[in-house]
Amino acid sequence: MRLASYCSLFALSATVFLALNLVACQKSVPEPQASTSTAATDTPATETVTTTAAPSLSLKEMMNSLLQASANELWNVALIEPPAGADKPVLSDEQWQQLRTHAQNLVEAGPALLQPDLQIAPAGVVAQNGELSPEAIALLRKEKWNEWQAQVNIITDSANSALRAIEQKDFDALLMAGDPLYAVCESCHQQFWYPSQQ
Repeated sequence: MRLASYCSLFALSATVFLALNLVACQKSVPEPQASTSTAATDTPATETVTTTAAPSLSLKEMMNSLLQASANELWNVALIEPPAGADKPVLSDEQWQQLRTHAQNLVEAGPALLQPDLQIAPAGVVAQNGELSPEAIALLRKEKWNEWQAQVNIITDSANSALRAIEQKDFDALLMAGDPLYAVCESCHQQFWYPSQQ
């Protein structure tokens, strides 16, 4: 009888011990969390994201679609007539914003103009009006890289000066910023496009 009682007591103790451990384990295991939008958008550090980059424009395409138009708009402020009784033109907020966009275009073009492998013109384009061929311009640009870099830096500096004048709505400062911009554009064309006409 005493042995049977001990066995029953041992069995009961074991049952209680297992039950307590089972409860403890159930409390220690966290419940699965529902996926959230934040977790779904996390990108592992080793994951490679593939993007499609827009093809770079050639120098000729940049000139025709962006640089020439923006430079002209900054130069042409000198042609704006002042209103009656005023000694200088008065620009609207919209006009200042448009000029800011053109100046910013020239600033942002600087790094592209300094790409060593910048294509001069699309394939198949031939020289016109006495200018050098794209191949000759590319070679001259490589041979006179320091001069090319100096010209681009002047364009960038002048455009930054124009931006500061525009932010302050200082018309006189804007005119002053346009002077070296016009001069460097003419110098660059003569040096790299029409060297025989210097």
